Amino acid sequence: MRLLLHVDDRNGPPRLVHLAPGRSYVLGRGTSVADIHITEHHVSRRHCLLRCGDRSAWLCDLGSANGTRLDGAHLDPQGRLLVPDDVIHIAGNPVRLGAVVPLDPAWLAGNGGSVVQMALLIDEGHDYAALPILADALEDAGCDDADLLTHCRAGRAHTAGCWVIDLLLRRTSLEAEGERPEGKRLLAILSDVHGNLEALQAVLADIEQQGVHDIYCLGDTLGYGPNPRECLELIRRRCKVVLLGNLDQAVISDDGFGHAAQRGITWSRRELGREGGPLWTFLGERPRVHREPPFSFVHGTPRNPLNEFFFPEDIYNLPKCEHNFSLIEHCCFIGNSHVPGVFRERVPGREYDFLTPAQIPPGGQALASSKTLVNVGSVGQPRDGDPRACYVLLEGDTVFFRRIEYDIETTIRKIHDLPDLDEFLGDRLPEAR
Repeated sequence: MRLLLHVDDRNGPPRLVHLAPGRSYVLGRGTSVADIHITEHHVSRRHCLLRCGDRSAWLCDLGSANGTRLDGAHLDPQGRLLVPDDVIHIAGNPVRLGAVVPLDPAWLAGNGGSVVQMALLIDEGHDYAALPILADALEDAGCDDADLLTHCRAGRAHTAGCWVIDLLLRRTSLEAEGERPEGKRLLAILSDVHGNLEALQAVLADIEQQGVHDIYCLGDTLGYGPNPRECLELIRRRCKVVLLGNLDQAVISDDGFGHAAQRGITWSRRELGREGGPLWTFLGERPRVHREPPFSFVHGTPRNPLNEFFFPEDIYNLPKCEHNFSLIEHCCFIGNSHVPGVFRERVPGREYDFLTPAQIPPGGQALASSKTLVNVGSVGQPRDGDPRACYVLLEGDTVFFRRIEYDIETTIRKIHDLPDLDEFLGDRLPEAR
């Protein structure tokens, strides 16, 4: 077992810190004196000290002005022993002690992937009372790790997550964050969930089995489907980057759409709860563009990140292609049209082509020196004749398309059972048109 820290810095991004046994770490605000830096101004320069063992850690407050809290109470001067999943609060910033053990992929693949599905359900419902059942499923799949099984069966309270769930859902590993054995980062990119919870859950379960480091969502989590709130909560929790889509924008701004789409927008707006609530705030803060040179990410197109569509037949619209490709450094990932594939610039301003996912070789599509647009397709409303959910993996400079079966009949039934949604939105799913 190795220990790690989940640091939720209110003024910075959440981060994962791997800890070394036998080492002490100062947590605080002073970059010159703290090993683990927290930017909140109420945090003392040297706030608390963590001494790490193999399976636990000793925490001492260093006389900080605001103190360190554990279980809702200030830490006493002598300090306290921490075990994995204990949560401390440093001037209101939660920090959770986590753990990681070697993960055998066979545990995830056993019994048809039931371990991953069970872990997802526990995570989404915060149903940690079901951890002993998960331990039984892990044993059935061949797991014999005593630390993992004992933790699941201990019956302890979990207030901010569980290290076993983090491990099984591949949020943590024995590798340092951001590294892969072959030196390449693996990124999952999805778009256009459109309130289809069954499709999203199936895609996330597949992503967890791929060893993905981060998930990016290109927008349109809402609209059309029966579970907009549940999907948005999942996307908010699971994705590192979430962009705004045109239907997301319509939900929070009351933009007009066609009849069927407008009914889905109205339903999504009602399901999100009161205006000004956390989901409304989250949507309102979503960017329209994300850049990690040489890659960029939008919902629509480079020249109109929110609303424009880019269809396969647009390779013959030379002015549209020339304008959009002129705005790309190397590759831009897009959604919106629900039609997956790869657009390539063969001769700038003169020749472009399009590859469907079926034309991509099994080893993936290498993003060559020419500029490329990659449409990642749709999780919840595919429109390329294939009803399976679609998303993309990016490893280094290679793109892989993933098509995932899901319980489409349940989604259709949910839509038909809701008078607020047009039945057409369910009827179109099997044909993916």
